[in-house]
Amino acid sequence: MQIPKVNRNESTSLHEQVAAEIRRRSPRERPPRGTRLPPAVDLAAVLGVNKNTVILALHILRDEGVLDFTRDAARASSALPSAAPSS
Repeated sequence: MQIPKVNRNESTSLHEQVAAEIRRRSPRERPPRGTRLPPAVDLAAVLGVNKNTVILALHILRDEGVLDFTRDAARASSALPSAAPSS
């Protein structure tokens, strides 16, 4: 999964930016259901943020049904949206 760096000048919090970017993935970019996502520490390194920021984003997505958490990893859920939410 390729996620661009976050924009620290934006008024939206960093964890919300990470969650929004994962939500915005086009259908071809989304991992298939059950695919294990990279560890939060690895995503944080790519984004240049603290791993707790990524964990907050993953928890938001879990609460929305976009991700399932298992004991060892966050995994893509069948509830991935079919289109980007309109704002």
